Amino acid sequence: MATWLYPRIPAHEQRRAEDDTLRRELQWLLKSLQGALPLLKEGLEECASLLAPREPGSTLVLSSLRSENVKGFVTRVGTKIVKGDIHLRLTTLLPNTPRTQTASRPSTRLTLAPSLAAPDLVLPQLFAVKSLINDSLDVIDVSRWSGEPTDASFISSQLKLLHDHLRDARAYIKGSAVGEPLDLIPGGEWWLHSAHAEFFQPQLPDLLSLHFTIQDANIVLTIRTLAPSSPGGTPSTPSESPFSLSGFSLRNKLLGLGPKAPNHDEMGEIFEWRSKTDVVVREKARVETGDPSLMSVAAKLSALEHEVARWRYNFRILMGIHTIVGLCPDCDLSSRRAAETEVLAAFAVERRRAGTAGDSDEFSPLVEQLQCEQDRQVEKIWAGFAARWGPGPVGIQRSKSSSNGPVPVANEGRMKLDWLRPDLPKDARMPDTASDHQAPSQS
Repeated sequence: MATWLYPRIPAHEQRRAEDDTLRRELQWLLKSLQGALPLLKEGLEECASLLAPREPGSTLVLSSLRSENVKGFVTRVGTKIVKGDIHLRLTTLLPNTPRTQTASRPSTRLTLAPSLAAPDLVLPQLFAVKSLINDSLDVIDVSRWSGEPTDASFISSQLKLLHDHLRDARAYIKGSAVGEPLDLIPGGEWWLHSAHAEFFQPQLPDLLSLHFTIQDANIVLTIRTLAPSSPGGTPSTPSESPFSLSGFSLRNKLLGLGPKAPNHDEMGEIFEWRSKTDVVVREKARVETGDPSLMSVAAKLSALEHEVARWRYNFRILMGIHTIVGLCPDCDLSSRRAAETEVLAAFAVERRRAGTAGDSDEFSPLVEQLQCEQDRQVEKIWAGFAARWGPGPVGIQRSKSSSNGPVPVANEGRMKLDWLRPDLPKDARMPDTASDHQAPSQS
């Protein structure tokens, strides 16, 4: 519902008064933001302190689900893994621990201890998150002290930069989803960013990959045993012993009681291991362990991103920029069309009320004022669309296939009239023109 002043004032005076009001509200919003920036900085400093290298760090248990393939622990200090003891029991990996030194079957033991000679085992995702948090703190300091705190355009650009940093930091600590490219996350490509052999004692075999990542604020360790993709280059394992006709070997072969071939989601794929050799993955094991500090960082980053997005939304409204919902041309086009439909429906109701009140003439001052205001709001909705996506998506011509070839469908341009909008409520359409103007046929 719209409220109109009486007696009516000229349109140019009304627009000037609206602009003055928006300018005063924008200055008030800029002053309010200066009071909120210290709170945002405090939240970022809490995230930075949770990722700071503080002893003794966080010791996390590694244990595979419903199996003894992987057992052990790792200790995280800041963005690094500084200590660990991992026991592997994989069918394609030869054990290095004799049966006499363990209570169960033999295993492959790998230890990680701090050493001056060995490099640090850095988690690339946490390192990137920490860097983005430091950059966000710099953005807030510039917005408060070094820049122009009363310049709306400058503050809006700073908020966009801050929001981008927080969005990327939250995405990095969340990790990549299933089906997404691995190169979107720092250190996601395991064939390039697996732990080096000299990190552990004894050193890792040449064709063994230990890859540490972050997934949903959990530390994930993925172990892969590899083999060259060329024929005949596969190393021998205990499960590949030659066939024998004596003892239990014959019984296991005939009854299928021997060890089964490992199965995983990377079967048949070829990877370029450390940019040197093409390999295939023979066996794969994955374990994850929850880190309370990382979970707290993820929650704080999500809250901070939401708060900054709210400030950006307020600035876009007062600066005359329509809220952009879609991240692609079709999504943005749909959101703007929905907003345009609401405006057209509201002003159609106002025109009907004006006709009921006696101003049925389409050239009357009230109807003309309604039309000018409607056009102004529609232009505000579509402001910046062509600049963002280019002139191509404005008047989209779609076609559908038929037996005679592609048939063009009606133009889906942005400035449809209210009686041409199929999604407009029937009671909101103009009664005089709805019957005279028919929508184009959809062939």
